[in-house]
Amino acid sequence: MALRAVFDANVLISGLVFEGVPGRCLDAVEAGSVHCVTCAAILCDVAEKLEHRFGHSGPELGDELAWLARHAQRLDAKRDFRLWSADSDQSDPD
Repeated sequence: MALRAVFDANVLISGLVFEGVPGRCLDAVEAGSVHCVTCAAILCDVAEKLEHRFGHSGPELGDELAWLARHAQRLDAKRDFRLWSADSDQSDPD
């Protein structure tokens, strides 16, 4: 079973734009060894930053967002995520 991960917008952007560790994280997603889970808020943040901070638009931005749509499972953050802290006395929810 693939490891599930929620990457914040900065990791997703760095993985899409640059190489290095964030790029390797997205390579693992594409290879299927990591299952990327995200939500609308993260995707909106990624799109906004790619456009306004990095000047991506048109086909380039469309390709990046299409990659995320193909490789990331979008969940409703208010409904589908359970909060769990490694610092709490709770055991791992899975």
